[in-house]
Amino acid sequence: MYRRRVLSLILASIGLLAGAASAHGPAAARYSGATEHCAPARAVWTPGHRERVERRRWVPGGTRREWVPAVTRRVCGPWGVVREVVVRPGHWVLVPLPGHYETWYEEVWVPGQWSRSPR
Repeated sequence: MYRRRVLSLILASIGLLAGAASAHGPAAARYSGATEHCAPARAVWTPGHRERVERRRWVPGGTRREWVPAVTRRVCGPWGVVREVVVRPGHWVLVPLPGHYETWYEEVWVPGQWSRSPR
């Protein structure tokens, strides 16, 4: 009878220590008389608001028309007359432009939310 009572007392104390250690951490088992209880965090409502957001987007390159002037050359004629001859006429060419990133700002709505904050 005595052994049974001692055994149940030992098992109960081990269970209490294990419960205190798991609930408040290992320090609570060592300092069982000086445990501190933290105040629970409170929920705070943060209202919705507008926010300016910076975004980058890719702008594909395009083409640009450029005029290439005519190529001329001075030649001497049979009687010593110098005149200008068009070797290649002027023409338009399409010059490719490279793509680039562009930064732009957009105003977005951030909805309200509940958040926890310590007291």
